[in-house]
Amino acid sequence: MWNFVKSESNKQDNNNVPPLNMEGETVTGFHELANIFNNYFVNTTYSIKSENSDNTLTALDNLKLIYPTSFSRIHMTAVTVNEIKNIIKSLKLKNSHGYDEIPPRILKISLPYILSPIT
Repeated sequence: MWNFVKSESNKQDNNNVPPLNMEGETVTGFHELANIFNNYFVNTTYSIKSENSDNTLTALDNLKLIYPTSFSRIHMTAVTVNEIKNIIKSLKLKNSHGYDEIPPRILKISLPYILSPIT
């Protein structure tokens, strides 16, 4: 597929990697460069973690430290099967979807199967 895209966009394969000087050593291969970058980014996280190893706070303690004020509570009200059914039936019949990646068309088709678990 990439060869087709390259041929259509008139781009030629560029096997000539500009040399990179890494600590006095010249690196010219794609695989060598990829391994150097991979090792750098993998080891960077370990060095950052070891620099912060004196932090003994738990994740929850860190959140409480960053956000000292409490969040408002979420109040949920019970709903009926008919309310959920009417809401799903009122959706426009589209193939587009939201964050849940479920289109309204699929919700309507699967309504009898999902109605009870959703309620």
